[in-house]
Amino acid sequence: MNTPMEQPLIEFRDIRKRFGALEVLRGVNLTIPRGKVTTIIGRSGIGKSVLLKHIVGLMMPDAGDILHEGLRLSDMKRPERKALKRKISYMFQHTALFDSLTSYQNIALPLEEKTKLGKKRIYSRVMRQIKLLEIDEIIHRYPGQISGGMRKRVALARALITQPEIVLFDEPTTGLDPIRKNAVHEMISRYQKKFNFTAVVVSHDIPDVFEITQQVAMLENGVIVFCGTTEELMRCADPTVQGFLDGRSSSRARL
Repeated sequence: MNTPMEQPLIEFRDIRKRFGALEVLRGVNLTIPRGKVTTIIGRSGIGKSVLLKHIVGLMMPDAGDILHEGLRLSDMKRPERKALKRKISYMFQHTALFDSLTSYQNIALPLEEKTKLGKKRIYSRVMRQIKLLEIDEIIHRYPGQISGGMRKRVALARALITQPEIVLFDEPTTGLDPIRKNAVHEMISRYQKKFNFTAVVVSHDIPDVFEITQQVAMLENGVIVFCGTTEELMRCADPTVQGFLDGRSSSRARL
C-alpha cells in the first residue's frame, strides 16, 4: 500500500482504448511521480499520444481507471474535473499557435479564456513569463515571423502561463534539426526544475531525450513493457526493449 509520500501523482490502472476494430491500449498500467520528467517511448503509431491525451481528459478510456492523487477520474464531479484540467497544460506536437495572434497574444490567451484577471494583471504575468523564457524580442511578432525554436519557446510560455502542476509534451521536437532538438530538451529540463512542474513527454528522440528524463516508460502492443530509469532501460535484457533501442541506434547511425 502506498503511503501519502509515495502516492503517484497520476496512475493508470488497466487502461483500454479501442478505435473501431483496433485496440490501441490493451491494459496500460503506469504510475507517474510528482515533480519529475517521465518520457513515454515506443514505435510510431503505437498509441503514445493517445495515452497522453487520457491524462488531460481529451480522451476517456473504454475500461480501466485513471487516478489523480489517488482519486479516480471517473468518480470526480464536474467541478473537480474542471479544477483538475486547470492544473494541466498541453504542449502540442506542432505548437498549435494561432497565426493571427502575436506571440504576446498567444501567451496571454489562456489567462483571458480561463481566468477573470484584468488586463493589467494579465500583462504583468505574461511579461514576467516572457522574461523568464527570454523571448522579449519577439513578443510583437506573429508565429510565421519567428524561428521554429522560438515558436517552441512561445508554446512553452503559453503552457506555463496558468502555473500548471502538470505539463504534457507531445513530440515537442518534431521538425527541428539536432541542435534545436537539444535546445528544446534543455529548455524543458531547465524550466521543469525552475517551476517544479511534473512533465510527461512523448518522444522518439532516442537517446537524446534520456538526458532530461528521470523515468522512462515504453509502450508496445498496447501495454507498458518497461518502466524505470534510463540506466535500468539500458541494462534491460527484455528482447522487445533491446530490439527497439537497437533499431533506434541503427537508424541514428545511418543518418
